Amino acid sequence: MNIKTSIEELRHISYRFKVRLIYNSAFGKALRKTTWKIAGPDDGVVVTYSDKHHVFDKHTTNHIQDARIIEKFAWEVNRWSLQSDVIFKLEGEITVEPKNSLAYLSNNRFFKPTRSNAHEYLVPEISKDLLHRAFSRKYTHYDALIHLDGFIGKNLYHFFDESVNALLLFQKVDNTDLRIPLLINEKVYTHSYVKYLLALPEFKDLQIVVQRADEWIKVKKLYKATPSYSLWADCYVTMARHVVKNPHRRIFLNRKPQFQRRLTNNAAIEAIVKQYGFEVIYAEDLTYAEQVAMFAETEYFIGLHGAGFTNLIFSDLSRVHVLEIFSESLVHPHYYWYLELLKVNYYDAIMGSVLDVNWNYSLDEAIFSEQMRLMMQENNTLGHHNRPIPIAGPGMEKSV
Repeated sequence: MNIKTSIEELRHISYRFKVRLIYNSAFGKALRKTTWKIAGPDDGVVVTYSDKHHVFDKHTTNHIQDARIIEKFAWEVNRWSLQSDVIFKLEGEITVEPKNSLAYLSNNRFFKPTRSNAHEYLVPEISKDLLHRAFSRKYTHYDALIHLDGFIGKNLYHFFDESVNALLLFQKVDNTDLRIPLLINEKVYTHSYVKYLLALPEFKDLQIVVQRADEWIKVKKLYKATPSYSLWADCYVTMARHVVKNPHRRIFLNRKPQFQRRLTNNAAIEAIVKQYGFEVIYAEDLTYAEQVAMFAETEYFIGLHGAGFTNLIFSDLSRVHVLEIFSESLVHPHYYWYLELLKVNYYDAIMGSVLDVNWNYSLDEAIFSEQMRLMMQENNTLGHHNRPIPIAGPGMEKSV
């Protein structure tokens, strides 16, 4: 083991220790709840629109072979079946800090920035707020802003799920003045996919305010939309206007060595996919426009669980076959959810080993080869393995 590898392993161990001890520990959670409260009606938050949906009640397991994945997905479907489309308005003396564009009132009430439980540890830093007030007091002032994205859009999937779909919800409901500027953090805005999507005809005339890394903001009114998964259907229709779909390519979307969650037996897996005529693609080698064009031409898609699956929104899902690769340590149904909602032709998933200290894992080559063979068989499109997932029942509903 070389020095570079040892340092990398220590960095990963340190990060996971910090997450467990500070972010996800009982102490960390109690400290956040004591210090910060989510702003509600008593603090000036008004719900201007709300609509509930059982978004997953027609989901099936499609062609999934692995019983463990079926069980995991079923549990998640039951847990999150009931979701809401909500538009909020917050009025008061609102501060927006620059690191993650977190918005809060002077009484430590903050405007929850995302419905994602994975980011519940992100709250404003009191020390920085106090220091700024004590030594600077320099703010950019606005009468009103629409909070589009502060940090979550650094991930492609989350930008679609909670920012693009939020914009579609605003446009669909039409009860918010979209001449009000959209607030987006600089660290999000710099991503090529963000600029590509905000330049689409549906959004290009909207006014954008980019919050700089050192810019503190004061605003009197702040609007925020949290879309349910039902908005993925609107998103699919919207994106279809901007691509010419011609599904014929076989794509294996892989990860380069500098990234986590890679396959330790990568060479063997690549050899298997190439036997079936798949191209091995690395997203970072393509511009975002080139990625969009590639997915519009994709008919068979295999990839390691990650944000790249989001771009299937540009594919002809009525013809696409998908095989998603998970580590046993991270089995999340986000892409299965939206692909099933949009009636993808074929979806299967395979589970590899647990993540090692560097967050990499291996895949059983024989099982992978067999699931590839099944995916390539035309008669699998008939749904021989379809088994319904139980939908949320009484006492099992939970909004997101």
